[in-house]
Amino acid sequence: SSYKELSTVSTKTEEKISLIYTSTPAEVVILGLTLKDDVLELVLRTNNATDFAKLVVSYLGSKKVDSVILKGAVYTPKTNTFDFDVYVNVKKSI
Repeated sequence: SSYKELSTVSTKTEEKISLIYTSTPAEVVILGLTLKDDVLELVLRTNNATDFAKLVVSYLGSKKVDSVILKGAVYTPKTNTFDFDVYVNVKKSI
């Protein structure tokens, strides 16, 4: 593959990651991020479930995300936090 092809791939990857950071509400902490093709797997932490709902609305409202799929959720009473594992399907046009 040529430098131009790698540069295009890098730019598209950068756009996807940037989308997540710019669309994630301040109340949500990104603990982990993995990108495979057009699917981002995120591990997130919030202090309440409402913040997670705001995140979903923000991602879908960007018009750049096809779906947000909840893979798992854990509530930790000791720290009063929720951890969410989600898949974010980014539109192919990005």
